[in-house]
Amino acid sequence: AGHAGAISTSTATVPADHSSKPGIRSMMRQRFEKHMKDYPGTLTVVGGADFFGPHVTLTSFLGDTVTGKVVNGENALAIGSVTKIHDFCFSKDFANALAIV
Repeated sequence: AGHAGAISTSTATVPADHSSKPGIRSMMRQRFEKHMKDYPGTLTVVGGADFFGPHVTLTSFLGDTVTGKVVNGENALAIGSVTKIHDFCFSKDFANALAIV
């Protein structure tokens, strides 16, 4: 699967359900959108990609498999496709974004 191009607010999402991580994310998005429509100005949602940065090790896929291994003198484990884009979010930048919101 995966997306063929850039992801935007008009990109189709997976069905909302409890059977998968993408399904749960989709369900959360639908619930947040409904709340924001029903109660304008009462909810702000900020989303971030996989985190990396200071103090982000065992709570991040990138931290577990790449930076955590390198820091411990081990070989980094790279999993994924070289033809697919994957975003990572520097934890301090994300914290600054949250502070602004």
